[in-house]
Amino acid sequence: MYRPLDPSGGIRILVLEPSNDEAQISCRLIPHHINSRPDYKALSYEWGSQSDLKPISLNGQEVFIGENLWWALWYLRKGSIITPTRLWIDALCINQQDEKERGHQVSMMGSIYRNADVICWLGRGDGQKHVRAMEYICDRSSGLMEARVAKWRSGSSESATAKSHRTFIHDGSISKDTATFPPLPSDDSPATIFDLIPGTRTRIQPKAGATSLADNFNHRSKEVPHFSDIEALCSHSYWRRTWIIQEFVLGKAIQIRLGPREVQGEDFQHVAQQVLLQKLNEGGLQLLDAFRIFNLREDRLQGHNLPLVRLIELSEKSFCQDLRDRIYAMIGLASDCQHGEIVPDYSKPLSAVHDDVVIRHFYPSDRDRFGYSWATVCTSHLVQRVLWKTSESLSECMQDSGTKYNPEPSLLSVHGKGCGNVTGLSVPQGGMWWAHPGLVKSISPSPTNNEVQSVARKLSTILPWFWKLLRDTDISQQIGQDEETEAAIMQADVGGSLDCYVPGRTQVGDRICRFTNSSIVAVLRLQRESTILIGRGMILDGLGDLTIFDEGETGKSKHFIENMFHKLGPVLSFELTPIQLKSLASPHY
Repeated sequence: MYRPLDPSGGIRILVLEPSNDEAQISCRLIPHHINSRPDYKALSYEWGSQSDLKPISLNGQEVFIGENLWWALWYLRKGSIITPTRLWIDALCINQQDEKERGHQVSMMGSIYRNADVICWLGRGDGQKHVRAMEYICDRSSGLMEARVAKWRSGSSESATAKSHRTFIHDGSISKDTATFPPLPSDDSPATIFDLIPGTRTRIQPKAGATSLADNFNHRSKEVPHFSDIEALCSHSYWRRTWIIQEFVLGKAIQIRLGPREVQGEDFQHVAQQVLLQKLNEGGLQLLDAFRIFNLREDRLQGHNLPLVRLIELSEKSFCQDLRDRIYAMIGLASDCQHGEIVPDYSKPLSAVHDDVVIRHFYPSDRDRFGYSWATVCTSHLVQRVLWKTSESLSECMQDSGTKYNPEPSLLSVHGKGCGNVTGLSVPQGGMWWAHPGLVKSISPSPTNNEVQSVARKLSTILPWFWKLLRDTDISQQIGQDEETEAAIMQADVGGSLDCYVPGRTQVGDRICRFTNSSIVAVLRLQRESTILIGRGMILDGLGDLTIFDEGETGKSKHFIENMFHKLGPVLSFELTPIQLKSLASPHY
């Protein structure tokens, strides 16, 4: 069924045959080259549970697909009674059993979606709130279409250039684009309806510390019709799927479908926004899953750079079946990954994917004129958060990292900001029983010793007699000593009012180092004119929460570097291995 594709840009197009409701869904695959600009629409949808599968006919063979995809095909084939519908659907157009083809096609996803109008399938409409919201949006959008036609007939229609999507500028300036939409007709008093004209509102960030919509309500006493329904539709699980970010943002045009109902993406956004802003402020609007994606699309249409790290932050709370897709689903959209900087490879373990992103891609570009990176530690922490499952420890993820994935360079040079030297150590009251072991821990300065100990532990698990053989040897004693030492947490006096905790290996005179935009604290020691990493510590605020060294922008800009060197506290520079980096920046759950 799946013949090999042209490695220079081959894709498959799914031809969906039109038919009545009772006939089996019938499709066929035809090969194309992406550079030939084939005509097709790309389907964006949730894979959903694969436990309840339904049959279709694909190239004359019976194939079973997920229920949500089955319903999408069932409704889409009704849209064209005579002409077949040409689609690109990842589950069917990619041989999912071929890891090499899968990785190659994923690397082409950016081109595939840029060349297509995208159908966003929100399901057949099982929830009543979703159905009511979509019906309301469709009704209102038909009024928008009538207004556009009337305006066009009057000879005052806008140019194709002016009919761009809403534009918001990050620096707070207002776009000069003219209005794309007329105000919606309202059932309520005009005084209570926001006359929201696309292109004339700036993007407002959510309130500081806001974590929910409740923190961003306008607190109006009146009930807003349709608010609850539209809020539910904009929080649909579809918007939280990892691949949606790329698929929605890159499409030439967007059509949103719920069962038989369909609406253009810009109309959906406009109608939903007018209703929601009667009760939410604009910061609250951006906490809704749908509007985070809408806003990202606007940024791309305006030509803003979308670096991979920013997109990974967006993908952190999204859902995907393969955790590698938290990275790979962003590559086609990332402005700094358009020339093969990261090649999807589903045979790689998660640890190797981390190294591709942080060590081979981000670290070289982040080094300043002194050859050091300011943001590699916090970037490693971010990438590890999106890749490691909460039930997995760093060591479990590292077990799959074979020698062929060992990253280069062997040593990484990083900058941090000193916040004091250790002048005294004491045992904390209460024993710090509540502290997660990942927050405060020793990190061996000798990777070779770590590797030997790791091998010894693995052999002792497989061969119980092996531990008996080594129980009187130095290595078994060293392993026990390391485990005992790493479990110890000390309170460090570093001057000022800092509530600082460090691993048991810390000595008086060691330096405490913080990293930009991160709560991670490193304990460093000057040894033979070089600075070595001793372990990871933590600094708590007055409420017992981790403090974040928030410095806003980071990078190689002259302003940032001069600011960091002139701020109170010395710049601490040191080298560490990739394994030490992952240990220092490992997430805790």
